[in-house]
Amino acid sequence: MTTLRILLTTRGRAAHAGLAPEAGISAILAMADVLEAIPRLDRADRPIRFEAMQGGMRVNVIAPECRTWLTVDADAAAAEALCVALNAVPMTTSGATVSATLAADPPRPCRSATGDASSGNEPLPQTAAKRRRYSSAAPAAAWGTAPDVVDLTHVAARLAAWMKDQASAMQALLEELAALETPSLQPETQSGAFDLLARELLREGYTSTWWPGRRSGGLLLACPVDRQRGAPVQLLLGHCDTVWPVGTLAEMPLRLEDGRLSGPGVFDMKGGLVQTVFALRALRSLGITPPATPVMLVNSDEEIGSDESTLAIERLARISCRAFVMEPALGVAGKLKTARKGVGQFRMKLSGDRSDANIVAGELARLIRTLSALTDPVSGASVNVGIVCSGAENETMDVELIVDVRAPDAGSARQIEQAVAAV
Repeated sequence: MTTLRILLTTRGRAAHAGLAPEAGISAILAMADVLEAIPRLDRADRPIRFEAMQGGMRVNVIAPECRTWLTVDADAAAAEALCVALNAVPMTTSGATVSATLAADPPRPCRSATGDASSGNEPLPQTAAKRRRYSSAAPAAAWGTAPDVVDLTHVAARLAAWMKDQASAMQALLEELAALETPSLQPETQSGAFDLLARELLREGYTSTWWPGRRSGGLLLACPVDRQRGAPVQLLLGHCDTVWPVGTLAEMPLRLEDGRLSGPGVFDMKGGLVQTVFALRALRSLGITPPATPVMLVNSDEEIGSDESTLAIERLARISCRAFVMEPALGVAGKLKTARKGVGQFRMKLSGDRSDANIVAGELARLIRTLSALTDPVSGASVNVGIVCSGAENETMDVELIVDVRAPDAGSARQIEQAVAAV
């Protein structure tokens, strides 16, 4: 009899926890099913020990995959039989799957439960060496010279017809932009997206300036060349970073089905960036002059909290008469987003003796279920265990969880906070 290692993998479906959590299938929640089955599968002649668990890609994303490592004292045949039993564990998480296989390699060290692999001692990315300016000599519309109120009823049909004619061009630009993988935590990937946006905005008479970040890919500010000084400004906000790591396109390529394009970052929010470009193009093509000058700001750290770009956003907001976050509308009906849920995060730590690893695993399963049960589809409150990171060090088994919370109002937020504190 020898000590063998088993790798458990549960798979679900990723979805943005704040955008459409009901579209996701949590692999972390599915792993709770398997962890709860360990005590009944554990036998004196085939002892099982929980070794480590790692799951999630970002705290605000429904985890598409979760892995758990077990060790078992058994011969190869008994270990294979255990894999069969683990593969047969019923999944209460609808749509999730489980796979148990013998594994030769131990778990790698678990990275920070924040999901941020970067450190403050890393050198700045080369893309942050200096700012870039994309200048345009093309004539621009006379921004800011129109009356305070613009009646669009007489041009609504022209706008609709023009936008319909641009459908293929919009799709082509979206595909080009979405083909550039731009994860927040790899700032060097943002340059291509900024270059592409600046190129398109040049056609509309906009000069763009890229301002580097220290730990992010920086931000892009685009203004009309001949904007009138002192004219009111309206701020158009967007972001080009995504939650998807480099390599996701190879596993989840862009796909067009029934007139719907899907893929990493297509909706959140590269589709919104393309809509913004074409909205400016429509104004220019149809000779419509808005009373407030549109200025566009695109950051690259929105998915990780906009820590570096917040100050720039606030400064521009103070001198703007209005601001629009250019995320796409919801559904085929084009519903506008007129409110934002409150966002919160909890970091939780579960510890026990290494000799009691299976007890820790059982408590972890209970904790995952308890937290996930706080989701209330009726009120719109959602609680997502986005990242789990565990492993044994010396004689201690430690587990870290990062929990993402979305609350529709302050009362709901307080209820969730009290419920989490009572766990």
